[in-house]
Amino acid sequence: IYGPGQLNFTALIPGLIKTCIFKKKFIMRGNGKSVRDFIYIDDVVSAYETILEKNNKLDSSVNIEVGSGDAISVRNFVKTVHQFAQSSTQLNFGVLPLRQGEPVHTQADISLMLSLGWTPKFDLETGIRTTLETEIG
Repeated sequence: IYGPGQLNFTALIPGLIKTCIFKKKFIMRGNGKSVRDFIYIDDVVSAYETILEKNNKLDSSVNIEVGSGDAISVRNFVKTVHQFAQSSTQLNFGVLPLRQGEPVHTQADISLMLSLGWTPKFDLETGIRTTLETEIG
């Protein structure tokens, strides 16, 4: 989940935005080839609203995956934020090893959410640009 106002600068996305804005060195765990399903916060909120509205149509034990349904390498996500921020920050991939047990590929199966009438509204580019515009001004 990403979006404006994240306060935990040790997490990947807010930390990345902070380093791009303040032109600090960016050090990333792993080589960035891990794949993630990044989703903009407003889409998460609308997904939860859909779940609450349609909960009578759901089995009480159903596992509901929320995400964009698309996956991108962490490296490409970082490079996209870096590019959109027009940052000169040096990107250092692979300086630190991945944390033990960190998944290599995560991607939400959003077929249940789609069947409930929900779709994500923010593509990656729009979400990143909105986040940066809010954070940078």
